[in-house]
Amino acid sequence: MLDRIDFNNDLVSMRAMQGPCANANQLLLTYLSHGVNLSDSNSDRVMEGLNRNGQIYQDEVSAIQSFSLSCMSHVMPTMVRYFQNSSPAPEDMSEEQRTGIVLFRKSIVQSLTGTLTAIQDPSVKPANREMLLKSMLTAMPNIARVLPLDTRGQLKAAVDEAKTNIPVNQQHYIDKINRALTNAPCQKVCQIVITP
Repeated sequence: MLDRIDFNNDLVSMRAMQGPCANANQLLLTYLSHGVNLSDSNSDRVMEGLNRNGQIYQDEVSAIQSFSLSCMSHVMPTMVRYFQNSSPAPEDMSEEQRTGIVLFRKSIVQSLTGTLTAIQDPSVKPANREMLLKSMLTAMPNIARVLPLDTRGQLKAAVDEAKTNIPVNQQHYIDKINRALTNAPCQKVCQIVITP
């Protein structure tokens, strides 16, 4: 299938690369929700089940989260290039394009927030925390480029909070993640402000 994709076309490329990222997110949800009734009205019971599965399948969940960050990071340069060169001006975007950007940004923030939650959990194995921190650090320069500055500010506050809850010998990652988050350029895709 991939041999039939025109990777010289940014939009086609971007859609093709997003498939594996979506599959990883679905796999993560499958692990976390195993045996959990997500439609249960008792949100505490749902969270308890999700957290329990996060512990039971910690190695798998950490590996999937790490892959997901890497996957998203690889999509970003193509997305940035597409918005720089091919996309319509924000005011000329269709409702579908606007919705797509909103949903994509939400999924990025949810993934980063989930990773930040995981690294602060004292029951996470040091090797898994290290893997997640390294993945976040590697991915952040590309991921930050598509996030508006206010979203970056909110993430920076969450990253700062995470620093106080992880072992001292791993806190250096947080400083580097914050630098990547704040130093990424804010070009056209970052400047598109869309309220859902």
